[in-house]
Amino acid sequence: MMTRAWMLPLLLALGCTPVDVPIDDVDWDAPDPIDVTGTLFTLENGLFARVEDDETDPFFLLGSNMGVGIPGTQPGELALSYDRLIHWFGMMQDMGARAVRIYTLHHPHFYQAVQDYNTEHRDNPIYIIHGVWLHEEIEEDLMGWSDVFDESIRENVDAIHGSADIGHRFGEGYGEYRHDISPWVIGWIIGREIFPTEVTHLNDHHPDLTSYDGEYLPLPEGTPTEVWATERLDYLVQYEWENYGATRPISFSSWPTLDPLDHPTEHPESYEDQEAIDLANLDLHDAPGGYFANFHAYPYYPDWMNEDPKWSDVHDHVGPNPYLGYLQHLRDHYWPHSVLVGEYGVPTSWGNAHYALSGMNHGGHDETMQGHHGARMTQNIYDAGLAGGFWFAWMDECGSRPGSPTRSSSRCPGAASGPTTRAPSRTSASSPSTRLRPTSRSGRNWWGRGPSAPCAGAGMSAASTCRSTRPRPWPTATG
Repeated sequence: MMTRAWMLPLLLALGCTPVDVPIDDVDWDAPDPIDVTGTLFTLENGLFARVEDDETDPFFLLGSNMGVGIPGTQPGELALSYDRLIHWFGMMQDMGARAVRIYTLHHPHFYQAVQDYNTEHRDNPIYIIHGVWLHEEIEEDLMGWSDVFDESIRENVDAIHGSADIGHRFGEGYGEYRHDISPWVIGWIIGREIFPTEVTHLNDHHPDLTSYDGEYLPLPEGTPTEVWATERLDYLVQYEWENYGATRPISFSSWPTLDPLDHPTEHPESYEDQEAIDLANLDLHDAPGGYFANFHAYPYYPDWMNEDPKWSDVHDHVGPNPYLGYLQHLRDHYWPHSVLVGEYGVPTSWGNAHYALSGMNHGGHDETMQGHHGARMTQNIYDAGLAGGFWFAWMDECGSRPGSPTRSSSRCPGAASGPTTRAPSRTSASSPSTRLRPTSRSGRNWWGRGPSAPCAGAGMSAASTCRSTRPRPWPTATG
């Protein structure tokens, strides 16, 4: 049975004071750092699950994305210190985050910090979703990046197992990696948000790639880009298993622009519905860690998020919310695969780039409202039956281009000035200034058991998902 006691601090941090509910103490111990072989984590009934003694323990995963562009530096400098990382891990757990998502290889002291922190906090460790960055310079054809990307896969796998030696280089992690953090790595999200033009180019120039007979991840049928992505995932699974005897959940990073759903309000040649990458038909018989779909999904972008008539009548506990309808459709398409929202949130920029029917706009919020919207989106992710979500982001990205509210970038010391966002004294996601009480909710509260109204009582439409209509059993909280 799973417990959600750790979610309560996140709800408070994101701006809501819940009703009184019985909560159990956290009892999810860290895996033994000595036993790092086999399948430590897998996917079950749409959720992540820890594996121990052939028993699975499913859990709803919430965490935070963490960049490295601290004030006065650019992300490529990877300037985060060991001491700051240790301090941040504690703050993240105070907020309620169970895991940190990183996008690329860090310097060795990051892995030392993870190992040292978790050795000291064995009863409540910080877990990792690790990325492998796909470069986006010069080469238009993704196929031309295959060898470089595969090399990055090897480096990152070796690094989490404490067995990498990388010479000095600029803009990327390097050094001697001797700290094994693999027991706390829940899964992999490799790649980045691929552009539709890159998909079109690869599909047009490699039309014969329509299937992939992989060693661990066969793809019976797919587009050339889907074949290429599957090959990279298969290489990761093969390399980690054959060199370290370990496997874990895997995914390729994506965004709504490349989702497999139809968006009828977009023009046939629209950039936002031009291409798709869909790995729903992967054969996972030889990959016990499993595959999960990952999307960077925000409630305000693309425009079809709020224009599609399929979701115009969807409501949550606050009011109209097409975002919830979109998440439900993603779940339905990928089921029985799990779906993770790898990024979600709203910026606190002065301007607003996109309006959302839900009011969760692309900017124009103060930190109090940002926290309220964050709590609402967290509830949406849970109510949609997804595997979890990662708040974007732990800190303001000082390296982001000023003037764009796409990321919660602030006017950081050393960065170019401009009308971006009001810089908070701490990470926006953990601002304690908000104490907003949410309205009635559908089904069981996501932070634990408690009194709750049926879907109709919460103002949810017939198009919305009720607990009773979920296509799978939902793990219950103890208490």
